[in-house]
Amino acid sequence: MANCIDKKKSTSYIIQNSEHSESIESTKSRNSIINGNVLRWHKLSCSSIKDIKNELENEQNNDTSGSNISYSNSTNITKDRDISIDKDSWYYLEKNKVASVLYKNCIYIFGGYIPKERLNYFYKYNIVENKLIKMINNNCPLKSENNSAFLYKNKMYILWEYNGKRRWSNDLYYFDFNKEIWGIMKIKKNKKINNTYCPPSTLFGFSISVDDVSGLVYIFGGYNEKQLSNELYILNLNHKNWIKAKQIGDIPNPRAYTISHIFDGYFYIFGGYNGERCLNSFYEYHIKSGIWTKIKYNINTEISDKNSNEDIKNIKKKTKSYTYCNNKEDKLPMPRCLMGSFLYNKCIYILGGYNTNFCDNLYDFYKYNIHERTWEKLTTENNYSQNNMNVHFYKNVIYCIGNFNDKNILNNIYALKLENIYVEPSGLFDHYKSMVNNSSFSDVVFILQDLHIYGCRNILSSRCHYFKTLFNIHISEKNKKIIINGINKIVDTNLHDPMIYIPINDINYDEFLIIIDYLYTDNLPTDCTLETYIQILILAINKFHLFRLAQLCEQAITNKIDRYNAFNILFISYRNNSKQLCKFCIDFIIHNNLLDKEKINMLTLEPHLLGEFYKKSLYNDIS
Repeated sequence: MANCIDKKKSTSYIIQNSEHSESIESTKSRNSIINGNVLRWHKLSCSSIKDIKNELENEQNNDTSGSNISYSNSTNITKDRDISIDKDSWYYLEKNKVASVLYKNCIYIFGGYIPKERLNYFYKYNIVENKLIKMINNNCPLKSENNSAFLYKNKMYILWEYNGKRRWSNDLYYFDFNKEIWGIMKIKKNKKINNTYCPPSTLFGFSISVDDVSGLVYIFGGYNEKQLSNELYILNLNHKNWIKAKQIGDIPNPRAYTISHIFDGYFYIFGGYNGERCLNSFYEYHIKSGIWTKIKYNINTEISDKNSNEDIKNIKKKTKSYTYCNNKEDKLPMPRCLMGSFLYNKCIYILGGYNTNFCDNLYDFYKYNIHERTWEKLTTENNYSQNNMNVHFYKNVIYCIGNFNDKNILNNIYALKLENIYVEPSGLFDHYKSMVNNSSFSDVVFILQDLHIYGCRNILSSRCHYFKTLFNIHISEKNKKIIINGINKIVDTNLHDPMIYIPINDINYDEFLIIIDYLYTDNLPTDCTLETYIQILILAINKFHLFRLAQLCEQAITNKIDRYNAFNILFISYRNNSKQLCKFCIDFIIHNNLLDKEKINMLTLEPHLLGEFYKKSLYNDIS
């Protein structure tokens, strides 16, 4: 392994000369499109890898037999399981999995499996310095494999480790990055739901995504020792309990080793393995309604979970710079599992994976545009040959962390520059947020209950017509007629005293500040009470005509509706022309069978609403 390049000469990643030799054809192909955007993988030369290799070998040689924990070999993992599918496939799929998360400029790596034992190694790969560093792992999880890791609020969580004795743990280990210590989060035990514990204590091979705003962890599919699953479970990190999610619509068939992401109120899954073959179907789950939908793409070619003859031919060639697809137009990724994936700029990226039909790795790279519902194949060169990689995206570079190989060494770190120039994320939101209720350089003061809120007239008037009218009225009142040399003149007092003071008598201070904050940041706080959201909704619609703010309030209110407040919110939304919220309340009441004689009598006060319920019920009966 080449020596690490001097720090002063290092960049965000250090490139080692590739171990792959280019063929003549691939060289010609590269030269022919040298002006295009060709993406090229590089295997990184990372410092400390030799030291780690020697250290791991010494650990194994010096391993004593007095340990209280014994670990079965890989053959015994599937020996006693009641598996109704090909065991060899499962053995290959489940082995060698490490867990990792990206935190700031480092990738933290834990666990895994090698031929002799399961691991609890804990490393940090510093991207900027290109160093692999062994972390102190006191009180860390036991030696285990098939771990799943996720990041939430400056902590790395390890979910469901397997120690080789058919033992899984439902407690969450976490590593606190600020304190650099391990801890355990105790999860409340749930009763059986439909004769199934929530969640199953033996689940692995599932896909996992975290909603950073709500603190909810979504887990779909997987394998539970006996059969595949298509259940969706939710772990509430704030309440420390599990929820079995409601699922309706086009519910995906049972599968494992899919990828998943949460974006814009939807939970997405792609691919996976159904026990017989790999899949390439794409589904979206609407988090609020619980409805699954199989995604239809904006192309003419129908997607299929079967491989074409052309795919077989391409795989047998094993061309290092080839990307595979399952149709002649080369637009859709072929069926796969164990692929890498990340979410960036409203797109889901999918890298490589494994196809069980041909027992071979894939080397391709695809981008799915969520809003446009289109696939794009990205051309890559110098592709690596490994699946089940941990993929992370830092700035404009993709990093793939491999697994411990047969020599017990984690030396597979690959990098691919996705964009030629890295552009820093916009700081506009933070800058405008700092201006909210800031007296510096403000030119208007709102007076509410003897309290002041500072603002900028240009910003507020450009964002809301109500404020533009309000400022014009107060400015005209400030302009005074004075007599100069016997002539009446209008003097703009703004030039001498730019600050204007406006009393606000009909709005609560906190609610008005939320509206001002929205006009600066285009965001609505997520920690308000239901009553506050309702008041902001009414003000946004009837007074300020801020319809996007009203929609954000509608969205927030739907998360707080229950059987006790549904009818009150229904009437409020109807009387304030909040159409989307009103429709949601009607659906909620019907689906939860909340209509009774008393409620129907209430609805007679609003005949139109009663008619909407009748039409909705009639439609449901027909369908």
